Amino acid sequence: MVWSEDLGTLASMIDAELVYLGDLISHEVSIESELGKAFKSIMEHGNLVSPELVSSLLIKRFFNDSSNKILAHFPRTYSHAEYLSQLLISNNINLDAVLAIDLDRQSLNKKLLNQFHCSNDYSHPNIETKEVNPICTVCNKPLFNTYDLSNPALINTIESYYEKADGNLSAAKLISRVSRANFIHFSTPEDVKRKLYEL
Repeated sequence: MVWSEDLGTLASMIDAELVYLGDLISHEVSIESELGKAFKSIMEHGNLVSPELVSSLLIKRFFNDSSNKILAHFPRTYSHAEYLSQLLISNNINLDAVLAIDLDRQSLNKKLLNQFHCSNDYSHPNIETKEVNPICTVCNKPLFNTYDLSNPALINTIESYYEKADGNLSAAKLISRVSRANFIHFSTPEDVKRKLYEL
């Protein structure tokens, strides 16, 4: 099981920048770009962002240079991986490794319930906390749950996460095949670092 803390530890150990998809989205919203406006509209209606939109964002903000980076929280399903695969192929982008993260259903639900965003400004940092009634660290306004576990679209995404044919592991393996990157199961930061250095 891996949490944000473990990914942060891994990033510092291999001198890489840890990039969260949510932070990339928040930045686009804050600068009011066309992508940002699209993301904001989707989030305000409580819907999930499309893989097409995310792919456009990744080309603009993640795959825009050759620096050492870790992308967290994408892809999560096979359909997400298909869009990312097309993006990698069409832009001739190579990856070093794909890290696969296994979470049991209860842990995933807890993680989603602990995700919060600012009720006042979507560009303020999202946080993961178990705190009751958390407050934004920027404007001191209340934070709202980012994910509504009763939302049918989210329920469908969670279910697809565990499907053998369309789940998280299948997505990671597809990206690994397409990019010819090494496939690594995440256990501990130290173990992943060892496996990366053995490549």
